[in-house]
Parts: sequence; C-alpha cells; structure tokens
Amino acid sequence: MSRSARTELRGDVEGQLEEMYRDLAVQMKRMGQLQAQAGELRAAFRRLEGPMASNRARRSFAVWTA
Repeated sequence: MSRSARTELRGDVEGQLEEMYRDLAVQMKRMGQLQAQAGELRAAFRRLEGPMASNRARRSFAVWTA
C-alpha cells in the first residue's frame, strides 16, 4: 500500500471515528433525558402510592423502570 493510500485510509478511519463519537454523545444525552423522565415517573408513582403502599407494588414498578 502506498504512502498516499495509507494517509487517505487513515483520514477516512479518523473521520468515521469522529462521527461515531458524535453519535455516541447524542445517544448519551438522550439516555440522560430518559433517565430523568424515568425518575420523574418513579416520583409520581410514589406520590400516588402513598405511605400505605405495599412493597410488592414498588418492586413490581422497579422491574419495569430498571
């Protein structure tokens, strides 16, 4: 493989890596948003359950939001 071909290949790979890192950053941001929404839902359910709610209901909800 010629030097210019290696240089071009390296540039292509670096470009793909940069794109992957941008995509991962977007996905991580979205994951954070989803975690915040899940936390808000958990808090809302806890308010609805009140102090007399059974531990079984809480465990069941935790499985769905984990």
